Formats: sequence, structure tokens, C-alpha cells
Amino acid sequence: MVKDKEHYILYVLNNEFPEADIKEDKFVYNRYDAYNNRTIIEVKDRDTFYENTMIEFDKFSYNLLFAKTINKTFLYVVKMKNTIYIFNITKMHRLKYDFKWHWRKLPKSTEFDQSYDVKKFVGYVNIDSCSRRIEL
Repeated sequence: MVKDKEHYILYVLNNEFPEADIKEDKFVYNRYDAYNNRTIIEVKDRDTFYENTMIEFDKFSYNLLFAKTINKTFLYVVKMKNTIYIFNITKMHRLKYDFKWHWRKLPKSTEFDQSYDVKKFVGYVNIDSCSRRIEL
């Protein structure tokens, strides 16, 4: 389920690409936030700018395989500062992009008051690897 900040990102995407007709996924426990007839989309709103922004392997692997299974593309959309970066993870994976996967201790969740640390397998996508940028 999409949070308020992510609603804004979807609003911007639909204004920028009206033909895309992006819809919010309403299932609370889904691993992606939005979809249309060609893509599934994971949306992140980061308070801090990172040249290499993190992607969790569990979301990466599930969404990549799910998108392939239903013949769609997996997009990772990240807003940082006044820019939205759109990464075509399906294409990056096909081109053998080096996500630099490794284990890292991170908070279990950014919500639900679960502030203790757990080990997560994570990688990174460099902003220069985005397929589109939207300046806000």
C-alpha cells in the first residue's frame, strides 16, 4: 500500500506519462507499489540524496521474477531531493548491471515501530544508470 509521499510520486508519473495510466496496487502486503499493463513499479521516497541508492534483494528478486512471469517490466522509482529517478531493473539485469550485492545491518523496517537491526542482502543503483529523470 502506498504512503502519502509515494502518492505524490505516482501523481507526477501519471502527469509526465499520461498514456502510462499507472495505478496504485491496493494489496497491503504486495512487494510492489503500482502497476500498469506493461510494468510493475516499486516506489521509494528518500529524505537523503544518495548517488548510489539502495535496493533490497528480496524486492529485487521477487519483482524481477514476478514481472517476467506476467510478461511485464520491473521499474524502480526513487525520489531524492527534487528529482525522480526511474530505473528499468529488468533491462539493467539483462545487461548484467553490477548491483554490488552484499550483506548489511539495517533497521528491520522503517515503519511499524520495528527499529531493531537485522542483516539484509542489498545492492545499489547509481543515479547515472537511470533510464529517465524527472526534475520537480
